[in-house]
Amino acid sequence: MGSEIYYDKAFVSVGNLFIPLVCRGSTNTYEFNAHGHEVAERYWSVLNLPYRGRLLFTSDEIQKIAETHEGFSSGNRGGMRKSRNSAFEAGEFQRWFLVGLKNAHTIEEYRQYGNSVVLTARHTQKATYASTTEAFLTALSRIGEQNIAIRFDSCRSFYHPPRVSKQSKFDKLKQFYVLKAWSGYFVKRTRHGVMTIRTNDPTVATVRKFRTERAVQKYMEENAPFFSSVPFSVECVRSKEAVKATLVCFAPCAEFPQKAPALPVVFPKVLSAGIPFRRRRCASDKSAPAFRSRASPCHRSHSEGPRQNELSYIISPKNYSGLVIGALCTSDRARHL
Repeated sequence: MGSEIYYDKAFVSVGNLFIPLVCRGSTNTYEFNAHGHEVAERYWSVLNLPYRGRLLFTSDEIQKIAETHEGFSSGNRGGMRKSRNSAFEAGEFQRWFLVGLKNAHTIEEYRQYGNSVVLTARHTQKATYASTTEAFLTALSRIGEQNIAIRFDSCRSFYHPPRVSKQSKFDKLKQFYVLKAWSGYFVKRTRHGVMTIRTNDPTVATVRKFRTERAVQKYMEENAPFFSSVPFSVECVRSKEAVKATLVCFAPCAEFPQKAPALPVVFPKVLSAGIPFRRRRCASDKSAPAFRSRASPCHRSHSEGPRQNELSYIISPKNYSGLVIGALCTSDRARHL
């Protein structure tokens, strides 16, 4: 007797509803691929029991579908398999299926990664390609939910859109601290020592982060045996949100009078780097224009707005990271945020 192998899942998001598509096939049914070789069958279908004949479901109904098929898997151990040689354990199928809710994507997102959504009328077997959610809803209302089948055009060359990672709590901080050694940034302790990762970006999720420098020192003291073999140094890192734009303000002085100086005098390196700037006027003094990069908005708060006759310049570290901000600050009132 054959078993059913569940190879993959791909949930389609339609507003607040979901289409739970799974790629599956029987263990004793085969088909021929494009090269003429005999391979195990695979096909996309909607997992909809106990809601037979439906395509769109709420998250609560998806939970009910998962519980129903978990019951099938428990009642027929080995009948539902994750591979030809391995069956789902107790509770495993339900967990595997519900992960699809977190990774659901729209039809447009699937199309962006080369996957085509095919709608087939059950009575006429006429296939229609839906390139947008709107086109899918139009076809659904014309043919009827019970008279239409949905699938992706391929099971063997299917590409999942990347999952959007959640924002880290450290992204909201202006700065945080990490541990750095010659082998890379500290990730975690292991049974034999410590694990590090070689990367130029300490903001990646894998790197262990600390809110304060005191927290770093305390962690190293509490785990001194793990850090005895490799020397680590504490590094302060500005979060990605904090470095989106750097605002440098120049108060009027002998070097910079009330009127804005010529751009080559102020930022010769910026001009040589070819960074686009545009001219704007300060809100506090219309006679004192400033220059701002097109790539970076001003993140300055209203309480720290420009003073009278003050000149402000915004530089994007992404476009021009080689500029030493401190070298440009010629006045005591000059500061960067």
